[in-house]
Amino acid sequence: MKSNAEIKKNWSLTGSSRSSLHTKAMVIDRRKVFVGSMNLDPRSAHLNTEMGVVIEQPEYAELVYTSILEDIPQSAYELRMKNGDLVWFDHTTGETLTSEPDASIWRRMGAWFSGILPIEEQL
Repeated sequence: MKSNAEIKKNWSLTGSSRSSLHTKAMVIDRRKVFVGSMNLDPRSAHLNTEMGVVIEQPEYAELVYTSILEDIPQSAYELRMKNGDLVWFDHTTGETLTSEPDASIWRRMGAWFSGILPIEEQL
């Protein structure tokens, strides 16, 4: 999500509270919608108490699918691979970024440190 996306922001000394809990939503086969807070990784599946709900309603799923296609390009970056590296593409400006947009130095350092830990099976 872009930092300038139109969402309510609540700030604290540790940064934006929107980074601690956010919704995951997806459309499956344009017939089902999943909405929840659970991350889709082994750690979340086995350790967290977060949850999600599946809505099996094809007309609603199609509406959500269309809405996502219209809204995402303005409010989020597209992840791409370029020469073997992950990049962020901004559909609004046409700009390709080589590091995570709007991430503080502390967040980047935390991501780097997490990358050297032997926790691959938890990610």
